[in-house]
Amino acid sequence: MQEQINFSYRDFDSFARLRSSAVLVKCDDRLDAYFRRTCSVALGKEWDYVLRKASIEFLTSVELGTSMVQYATPKRIGKTSFEIEYLFTKESDPAIVASIVYVSVATEAMQKITTPANIRNFIEKLS
Repeated sequence: MQEQINFSYRDFDSFARLRSSAVLVKCDDRLDAYFRRTCSVALGKEWDYVLRKASIEFLTSVELGTSMVQYATPKRIGKTSFEIEYLFTKESDPAIVASIVYVSVATEAMQKITTPANIRNFIEKLS
């Protein structure tokens, strides 16, 4: 699954470098929108996910106004967690790679739970 991405002025620091937090926000927004569009489970009511670990690698510089394409691919789906790799390309060349591990939680208790089977299926279809 791919999506056109544009970073805004506020996503850059005073030295015109793209903030890592802006990349994480784009990744989380993408996954959240996907779950809300496709899943029958009420996200945030019955089941939710939280970020456990993230890594971001900048392969090239990203300037303000650069149009990018974001790809999301599931890398690992475990019993209670899953890992998604996000690739941002600039003019078809890899620019940023972000790998994020999420953990499934029960919304009210915020305790780790087994990822529901239908959610696991939607994660597998993400790519």
